[in-house]
Amino acid sequence: MTRARRNICLLAAAAAALSTTFLLPGRAAAVASTGNSGPTTTVQVVATGLNVPRGLVYDREHNRLLIAEAGVAAGNADPCAAGGGSTLCYGATGSIYSYSLVSNGKSGRIITGLPSISNPAKNFVQGLEDLNLYRGQLSGVFSLSGTPTTRTGLGPGAADLGQAVVFGPSGRVTPIADIATLETQLYGPQAQSNPWGIATGEFGTLIANADGTPVAGSDFGGNDVLQLNHGKLTQLVAFPQRNLEGNPNDIVNSAPSTVVQGPDRAFYVGELTSYPYYAGAAQVWRVVPGQPPTVFASGFSKVIDIAFDPQGRLLVLDNGGKNSPAELIRVNRDGTQTVLVSQELNAPSGVAVVNDHTIYVTNFGGGTGGDGQLLKITVSGD
Repeated sequence: MTRARRNICLLAAAAAALSTTFLLPGRAAAVASTGNSGPTTTVQVVATGLNVPRGLVYDREHNRLLIAEAGVAAGNADPCAAGGGSTLCYGATGSIYSYSLVSNGKSGRIITGLPSISNPAKNFVQGLEDLNLYRGQLSGVFSLSGTPTTRTGLGPGAADLGQAVVFGPSGRVTPIADIATLETQLYGPQAQSNPWGIATGEFGTLIANADGTPVAGSDFGGNDVLQLNHGKLTQLVAFPQRNLEGNPNDIVNSAPSTVVQGPDRAFYVGELTSYPYYAGAAQVWRVVPGQPPTVFASGFSKVIDIAFDPQGRLLVLDNGGKNSPAELIRVNRDGTQTVLVSQELNAPSGVAVVNDHTIYVTNFGGGTGGDGQLLKITVSGD
């Protein structure tokens, strides 16, 4: 689907006619902290039927959440190309879902027809991975799991994959940063890119590139954070491979998945690491431009998203692994960690903070679409 045709799929006008059939009474489960004086959380499913929901952002002006939906599995007739060591197939099934926080508000997809890719062999969908709002401008980032050659092979509709974009008021998609091309300029034509997280502010735009694929002649390949400022895209910081502590034969690639600016104005970067995703090996880095990155928090398995609460405490959404559960963890100001939610999480992908006591998480962010959830998490006694 070309970009011009994709714009026709904007459903802003139709969204007003949507009912709130996605809203459920919801099941709530109290999750007590390990300490007697710690917080208690309740978890409620407030939206279902989402198509591989990933990152989300709170739109305070309109009191709603905007959710990136990667899409659904491509059909047999869709174009395919080699990427990520396998075959990727293109589809125009990505979207942005608006969830209203207003009583009796309308919720539904407001933009559809966005580019997506699926891997038939590995049963996953990628596409629009994250959203960010700054001064009313909505931006997003599309993953790729390949090179610019992969993107070309998927056809003209795939042009936005591997790029950061901005969304116009009519749903028009405008690329602003070609991550995939810059990575090949930095590391050679075989360097694969998988941009996953985006942050915007007075510093410009930051993109977390979570590839994790080593490049010949380099100890890291595409594991970095890029910065777009005044129209120029450069590498802010790169994270090299490292050996797992206690076992020098186990190599960990950083694979940054998320980036935010903290209350101290430093940048914080969460990492997925790489297969086999050793439990406890993932970290959150603190990045100050011009200085080497330092570890801010550690002991995670697959950090998929991070956010700060109004009190300046870091929230870490850990996707979990083979031997570790998915968890929403709060890093307290003294460095201790409190698990806020665990049992209700299954392949969570994004976290957004609304206020001191209300957090939203996208759930079931894997698979091929149709079973995704939005969870409302209420924290009390804290």
